[in-house]
Amino acid sequence: MEKFLRAGGDAPTTTALNLSEYWRTQYVPRRKVRWSEPTERGYEMYMNAYLLPEFGAVRLTDIDAQSIRNVLRQAAP
Repeated sequence: MEKFLRAGGDAPTTTALNLSEYWRTQYVPRRKVRWSEPTERGYEMYMNAYLLPEFGAVRLTDIDAQSIRNVLRQAAP
């Protein structure tokens, strides 16, 4: 999660945001200039299918790596 925060902005300004707000307002605008269209669509699909339904309303500071691993393990075939 720390790497994700560093990639999109300064942690002190993002700690009150939930994952959905952070993804939409901080991370994507700063990173998508380097993404191809297929990459952008892939990230959108991945976030919308797996992470945002589970963590979209959760504050960034309340998400830990183990929680993310658990969600992804459940999604695996």
